[in-house]
Amino acid sequence: MTKEKLWTDAELEDLNGRGWSGLLAARPEYAPKCPWGKLLGGDWSELLQKQPQFADRCPWEKLCGWDWSELLQKQPQFADRCDWSKLNGENWSSLLMEYPQFAYRCDWSKLNGEDWRFLLEGDPQFADKCDWSKLTDGDWEDLLSFRPEFADKRPEGK
Repeated sequence: MTKEKLWTDAELEDLNGRGWSGLLAARPEYAPKCPWGKLLGGDWSELLQKQPQFADRCPWEKLCGWDWSELLQKQPQFADRCDWSKLNGENWSSLLMEYPQFAYRCDWSKLNGEDWRFLLEGDPQFADKCDWSKLTDGDWEDLLSFRPEFADKRPEGK
């Protein structure tokens, strides 16, 4: 059995938010020494994915759309704290691939052609929400190679 490293106060002082996030994800017992203000939104997202017990310390406004998308894929119980307006089309397509039950919150207008292609390749259930005119020729080629059943949705000239 290997001994876990003990961190000195000097080493802890040198850690940035990302370093603290990684340390606390693996060793939550260091929480009393953490300068929580050093953690940025992405640091919080990474930490809470592994150690959700720190949620009460999180300044949720620091999380951007990508941070939320990543966090909710691992810890969907935080949905009630999410500022859904921060999610862009890429964030939405990534999240909905894992958790389609969040679709009722989605602002579908934020998805561009590439976002739609990615989402529909993996989960065709959202086809009724798609603005097909947003897909480029390249998006159509990629989508139809995975989902030929959408060929009749392709507008003339695309």
